[in-house]
Amino acid sequence: MDFLETLPPGCPPPEAKEINSESFVYRLVKNNPPTMQDFQSLRSRRPAGNFGIMSECHARGLSVWANAESCENARRLTALRTIPVCRIGLSEGAGYIQETFQLNHRTWWPLKAFDILDNCEMVQE
Repeated sequence: MDFLETLPPGCPPPEAKEINSESFVYRLVKNNPPTMQDFQSLRSRRPAGNFGIMSECHARGLSVWANAESCENARRLTALRTIPVCRIGLSEGAGYIQETFQLNHRTWWPLKAFDILDNCEMVQE
């Protein structure tokens, strides 16, 4: 499979599920409208970063929320208060996803062929 970013061996982890049905996830983005820069992994944005206990696999995935309410809760942090939110429609061929870190948080490893921008809609500015 050809993922959006180069992944380490064994990534996505076995616990991740292949996306094979329609669903929505929510992501904080910096641009309105979003650009592909809004869909870079933590590792891509900070190549020399130390992410503590986060695995390299998870550092190369995208942080998303399962619902709008959880994404809004994340915006309560002062640094994120003004960050816009987009809703991404996932469907078969979108990649792999796993529940991670906290309630309603997911890590998503998108496939390169999935057109994220065409499936992204702004819901909060």
